[in-house]
Order: sequence, then structure tokens, then C-alpha cells
Amino acid sequence: MKLILANQAVAAKRRVFFFCVNAVNGIIGELGEAGGQPELSTDGVAWTPVGIGTLVAIGNGFYYAELTQAAVATVGTVIATRYKSASTAEAPGTMMQVVAFDPDAVAGLGLTNVDATISSRAVPGDAMALTPAERTAMAGKVWDEAVPGAHAAGTAGKKVGDDLDATVSSRAAPGAAMALTPAERATLIDGIWDDPAPGTHPVGSAGQRIGVDLDATVSSRATQAQILSDATPFPGARIDAFVSTRAVPGDAMALTPAERATLVAQTWDEAVPGAHALGTAARVLGDNLDAKVSTRATPAQINLQTYVVFFELGLAQTLSLLLSDGNNAQFPRATIILISTGLPEAVVDLVSVGGGRYTGPWTPATPGPYAVTYVVYSDAGHTVVNPAYSQVDEIWQQDFATVDQLWNAPYAGHEVPTTFGGLVSLIEQMLNNRLELGPGAAANWTLYKRDDITVLRVYDVTDAGGNAIVCPASAPARRTRGV
Repeated sequence: MKLILANQAVAAKRRVFFFCVNAVNGIIGELGEAGGQPELSTDGVAWTPVGIGTLVAIGNGFYYAELTQAAVATVGTVIATRYKSASTAEAPGTMMQVVAFDPDAVAGLGLTNVDATISSRAVPGDAMALTPAERTAMAGKVWDEAVPGAHAAGTAGKKVGDDLDATVSSRAAPGAAMALTPAERATLIDGIWDDPAPGTHPVGSAGQRIGVDLDATVSSRATQAQILSDATPFPGARIDAFVSTRAVPGDAMALTPAERATLVAQTWDEAVPGAHALGTAARVLGDNLDAKVSTRATPAQINLQTYVVFFELGLAQTLSLLLSDGNNAQFPRATIILISTGLPEAVVDLVSVGGGRYTGPWTPATPGPYAVTYVVYSDAGHTVVNPAYSQVDEIWQQDFATVDQLWNAPYAGHEVPTTFGGLVSLIEQMLNNRLELGPGAAANWTLYKRDDITVLRVYDVTDAGGNAIVCPASAPARRTRGV
């Protein structure tokens, strides 16, 4: 493809070239095509002779034609050319793409931005020397930058704008005394005396000691004179009896009615489990007595039903749950767990069929046994468990759902020899298959299957003297099914 400058004014640069070969042999250059009219297609539009001149012979089957300046006016246009006559084979010409630069320009292809040679530019690692004017301009932009502006947290611009918020001279010099105003002193004193004690002050601090140890008025304590006087009783708490009259460790202490009442009240007012340690009575009471007894099921509501049920693999089963109080407004859900894996096999939502009974279908796909657990919910979304009903469990074994299913199940499909089904099938065929005795002495006794059509065996039968059986062929002797 040839690139051409848009609106190329030089006709010679708008030339496209063709090599025309003989239409018969497709090899030899055709010489008589000068003046022939080629065609062009712009951006895939239909072929047209408009916009291209006639062929000019170059020699040896080569020709050229010139595109018009209008044909190359639009940047991005792709132009295809062709020529065909009765004497020449199809001859594709040069393809043109109209571009915004001059492919023939030696310096920069005529591009505006390529205004210097690459060798005149700095190579990687070169120091970039700024002119005095450039340095002045850069310094001006640095110091004229608005701070903190939109600078991110932690940047120099953010810290300068946020933290340098007062003049240095307005701050105290090292060692300078900080003079408080009367109002500041009053505020500081009020803050000290209004501070809660002991509050959050650490153990051993003045605030902690004042709050903990200074727990009574000084006037309520004995004076020095009272302590030294044997006759003066202590105010508030007196030494008014011999120590020997008091109880020794291990003595039973009889509580007054008021003391007993206080102790009882404090016992029942104790927060549980509170901070009591694991294993203590308070901890067990507080952790485990976590709901009202009335919210739990009564014995009549428990419905604890554990069944052992047999089922036939692949046969649809009906899961059933009965609520003894006849409630039909609940939403039970059955979770079926394969006992061998301990994993849920299916979840079935049961629907009410009246009388407090709920049912749902389930078809076992894997040999059991299974455990089926029913949980009763009070909402259709199965999010709120109704505490009035306990979980109900069933054990489902493999094989058959009930004894009736075992005896009523068809043996067809279970006729494997040595199995129960095979034995039943053999007995049934012995009793019900049809025997037909016809005339002759060979192949005249036929045993049919119970469908009266399929031949099981053919025997040769004669009478006691070895003679052929004589009977009408149209009426053979038969033992029909059920006889």
C-alpha cells in the first residue's frame, strides 16, 4: 500500500501502477492497453472510473494512471484500483491510503511536532540544565502553590498548610515561663477539683488514693485523746465487751431476722452469670436458664417419634409428620441425612393435609439407612423455629417401605436366578405356562411362556406304545394358564 499526502498537488505522486497480462495465457505482458480506462473503489464503495485517468504505457505490459486531486482529498481514505479488458486478465493496481503527513518529506515527514532531529535531544541520564528564567518560573510556581489545597494527607503541601498555622514568634521560646491568665487558672483549678476520684487513675496515684482511701469523714474517726482514754468509748464503733465473749472461728453465727432478709434479698438480686467462674452454680444458672419454661414443649407436645422404616430404592416415599395438637398453620421442614456419610441428602418442605398432619414427597437415590429430622417453623420462610414443638426423628432403612410393599411388589424386573424374585417367577411359570400337545411323534409337545406366544421348549411325545399321537391338528390338547 502506498501512502499519499492529502490533496497532493504533484500529479506524478498520484500515480498508481498496473501490470497487464494476456487474458489467454495469463503470463505474457499485454502491450496494447494504452488509453484503457481503469477503475477505483474508495473505502470499499462500488468500482467507478471517476477520479482516475486512462492508462499510460510504460513498456513490457506495465502501465500507470493518475488519480485526481479530488480523489485524494480526505485523510484516512483507502483507495483500491483495478483494470480489465477483453485482452487482459484482471489486473489489480496500486492501493493508496490518504494521510495527513507527507511521506516524501525528508525532515520529519512534514509532521508539525517533529521539529528537530532526535540526536539533538537529551539521552537517558543527561542532566537537564534549567535557564535562569526557567528556574525563576519554577520557584515562583512552588511558592505560589496553594496549601494545603488538594494535597494528600502526609505530603509536604498538606503539612505546611495544616500545621504551620501561626507565626513562630507568637509561640514561647525554650525556657520561657508560661503565664496563665486569671480565667485560665480558675479553669485549671476547677478541672483539678472536679476530676472524678478514683476515676480511671492508676493504682498508687494521688487521684486513686483519694478516691479509695479517703472514704469517710475525719470527724467520724477517734481523736488521739479518745484512743488513749480507757473510759471514753469510741464514737460510732466502741470496744464495749471482752474479746473472749466473741465467737471464735468455726462457731455458728445466728443471724437476726433483718440479717436473714438482707442475705436472702442479696442472694436473689445477684447478677448471673455475672463474673462468676465457669463451673459455679451462678454460672450454670445464668448460662443454661436462658428461656422461660413455658416456651418449651410439654410432654403432650413433644411428638418424639422414632421409626424404623424400610423403603424400595428409587420408589417415591411420603414423609409424614403429625402435630398432636392439630395445628395446621405451621411450616415443618424435613432434613434427610445419609447415616453412612453424615451429610444431608435432601431437604423437603412439608405441607398441611389437615388434622395436624403434614406430608411431603421424597425419592431415595442412594441405599440407606437414612435419618430424617423434622423441625417445625412458624413462618413460610423457615427462619423462626416454633419452640412449642421439638425435633422429630425417623430412621429410614433400605429395601422396602412396609411389609405390604414387600409382598405386593411385582416380581417382574427382579427375576435374577437364586433371588426371591427369581424363585417366585419360576413357580409362577410352572403353574401358569401353557402346554400344547399336537398330532405326530416329533416336536408335537410345546411349552409356551405365560404370554401364550413365546415358545420355551419343544418335546417329542408318543403314546405308551411308542405310536404317534392322533388328534385333530386344529384342536390340540392343551393345558391353559391357570389350570
